[in-house]
Amino acid sequence: MIHTKHAAIRKCCGFINLRVGVMLICFIWAAFSIYCAVLAFMNQSPFFTYFPQIALIIWGVVNLIFGLIALSGITVAFLNFTIFLRPYTHLAWTGTFLILADTFANFVIYVNQRPTYVTNCVNDASNRFQNELKNAFGGMTNVTLDHSSDFYNCSRLWSDELKLSILVLLLMLVIYTYWMFIIWSFSQKRRSLMQQGMVAAAIETGMPPGPIPGELVDLPPRGYGGEYEDNVVVLENKKPRTRREMFSKTPAESLYNFKIDPKGHVLGLDDVNHGYLWTSDGRPASAVSARTMYSNRSQNSRRGLIADDDDVQSQHSEFSRNELC
Repeated sequence: MIHTKHAAIRKCCGFINLRVGVMLICFIWAAFSIYCAVLAFMNQSPFFTYFPQIALIIWGVVNLIFGLIALSGITVAFLNFTIFLRPYTHLAWTGTFLILADTFANFVIYVNQRPTYVTNCVNDASNRFQNELKNAFGGMTNVTLDHSSDFYNCSRLWSDELKLSILVLLLMLVIYTYWMFIIWSFSQKRRSLMQQGMVAAAIETGMPPGPIPGELVDLPPRGYGGEYEDNVVVLENKKPRTRREMFSKTPAESLYNFKIDPKGHVLGLDDVNHGYLWTSDGRPASAVSARTMYSNRSQNSRRGLIADDDDVQSQHSEFSRNELC
């Protein structure tokens, strides 16, 4: 059954069954989101070394919510709850939008916090180096380091993490959106199968068809325009023809181009093409020769009738004379 015209979302990743693909997608979402939430609550980020704590907590809450949504998706797909697929699709779209929006907001915060990032990086690196020196010499040395200079490549680290965050944001945007369309495709397929099953069951049991869809109930009546009201149904039947209109007033043309007037007379016999007539020598006859042939045939037929009448009269006269004798 083809439930969508887009071949990319008929199968998950092109070859995986939609139901299995949805469960796999939700499992990956749940694992990654819960991992990010745990790191955020530990004041750590999987992408940034130094990041504001409030933004991290918000990031952790959003990932925790999205992880719970993904876990519910595994349950819906595994137990094959068709009636819950459409509401879950809407919920998953909302969760995907929230996680992508929060990721983009974190990227903007990271870009604007560059001076703070470099300062925190330099201070942290200097303190660690100073502590290592004290531990190495047993606390006998007092080393004062310059925290204003970037000896620890903090600016380069910020640039590298910026590139990584851009790559992660683009990957999440593409992959999460595609996975959401896979879930939507699975929902549409299950819904189509359920509707076909309901129709088949209604046909087998002889039940009447279902009600009119809700989007077609409140449609206004179709207007015809012109002099009629919108609620007037115009059948537009043609007026029946009278007896006079049943006969054409113009001369009709026959199969061989003879023109007949309403009284049945042949019109323009001299101009009619008699190409279908042939002379005795096998050549096509012209209009004049054809007319001559018709006149000769009519004269011969009249002469034959007169001769037959004369023969009949002579036979009667001979018969009467024989009776008198």
